[in-house]
Amino acid sequence: RILADRSDSIVFARPAAAGLAVVAAAAMALDLQAYSNHLALLVALSALLALGSPSAAWSLDARLGRSRAGIPYWPVFLIKLQIATMYGYAAVAKINGTFLGGEVFAARWRPRVTELVEPLGDPFLIAAAILTVLAEGFLAMALWNARLRPVALPLGVGLHLGIVVTIGFGGLPAFGALALGTYVLFPVWRPGSRVVVWDERSGFCGQFVRL
Repeated sequence: RILADRSDSIVFARPAAAGLAVVAAAAMALDLQAYSNHLALLVALSALLALGSPSAAWSLDARLGRSRAGIPYWPVFLIKLQIATMYGYAAVAKINGTFLGGEVFAARWRPRVTELVEPLGDPFLIAAAILTVLAEGFLAMALWNARLRPVALPLGVGLHLGIVVTIGFGGLPAFGALALGTYVLFPVWRPGSRVVVWDERSGFCGQFVRL
């Protein structure tokens, strides 16, 4: 507990993350922008960072000797689950005739991009829509898998960069940066082992330990 307090003694990472979550949530509520994807993701990620130890490593505090050898895993797991759920939901939500028919791309692509792909016709738009759904569905599962992760990481970068380049800016760069920034958690952070003391005569303890 003392180490946890010291880790925030210079840059106050946990209060900063909590404050960011409150400010972003207030901005979304005051502007009635519940549909603002990048703000919603910012609220979720910053709130989870505030519940963990965001300056425990790879930070100014860590370089000043205030790092921590271990941190709670559950906020990290929830961040990973948030990102995987985001990709999974995005893929499922796009399974409809409007998106898979390429109408969304045709309406939202930049004029210059539209000029380039217009000669290719509807088959290209349909193929792009289907590949987008497949990519997002793949990312929702592959980021968890060590064997598939080498494919998932560059695919995610390409997906978000492609969205920004072909559709435009607005909140899309911020949304992509938030999502991509969490990728480092998938291959690096894993729960460590713990010593478990239990009563072998208790059926409940026996089942819990096996679980």
